[in-house]
Amino acid sequence: MAWFHSLSMMVLSFLPLWLLIFVRGGYALLWGGAGARGAEWCAVIGIPIMIAVSALSGHQLIRHFRLQKGRALFSIIECKEEKTVTIEFLVANVFPLFCFDSASGEGLALTITYFLVIASLAIRHKYFPANIWLEWFGWTFWRCKVTKCSSSECVLERMVVSKAQRLVSGAKVYLVSVNNDTLADMSKKDKEKEFK
Repeated sequence: MAWFHSLSMMVLSFLPLWLLIFVRGGYALLWGGAGARGAEWCAVIGIPIMIAVSALSGHQLIRHFRLQKGRALFSIIECKEEKTVTIEFLVANVFPLFCFDSASGEGLALTITYFLVIASLAIRHKYFPANIWLEWFGWTFWRCKVTKCSSSECVLERMVVSKAQRLVSGAKVYLVSVNNDTLADMSKKDKEKEFK
């Protein structure tokens, strides 16, 4: 996964924070009286652009996985839906940033610095975060034990991100590697519904 796609996925995983900063900035510009500062203008202009570019990059990343030649047929041995993984990510990484006053230049600088530190670690380790944007488009996260159909000796325990409503034991799915810990389900039934 290219560094730009990793950064885009991190931006999208912090979406609630960016929306809060955008609303605060818009509120300050509309009802804050005269003397709007640069932080508000940065929020109102920069955040929609940042989200749009990241969403396009995320969409391109999913299409890249869909077209990738390294797909392999796997058999699901055991799986469990990870219903709280996105909430856990938000509570651990995003919500602490709400304590910074993003309406001030200093608070915005602190927020961006904190985000860039986390994003640089994510890029370095090819981390694919649990992502509210993916969930809005119907992707779900599953903790699965899978084995390649071509060789059933090796059992892998991985996070699988899938558009399937339900993954069940014994099912055969085409998976592509996102990173060392995450696989994406690119089975035919999911390709046809991509971002519809």
